[in-house]
Amino acid sequence: MTRRTPRVREPDTRTWRERLPQPGAPLTPREVEIVQLVAEGRSNPDIGRELYLTADTVKSHIKRAARKLSARNRAHVVWLAVQRGYLQLPESPHGGDEQ
Repeated sequence: MTRRTPRVREPDTRTWRERLPQPGAPLTPREVEIVQLVAEGRSNPDIGRELYLTADTVKSHIKRAARKLSARNRAHVVWLAVQRGYLQLPESPHGGDEQ
């Protein structure tokens, strides 16, 4: 039996600011999943319960998505995610022709 040598990962020497997601970076599948639930009007604790995450972890995903999309708040995250093709919102039951 051959013994494998454990891999040693090189230390990450970037500063915390350099490790932040960069504006324009693509959203991860998890970020898209969470933004979809935000679009449905769900709260962080509700999203956390559904995805088996803490509310703080959900908040972190939303903050990372906001940074990547250069959004100012939750509503702006959803709007930008739709504009950039990450989400498709359902059609309005009124057809959008109402005046």
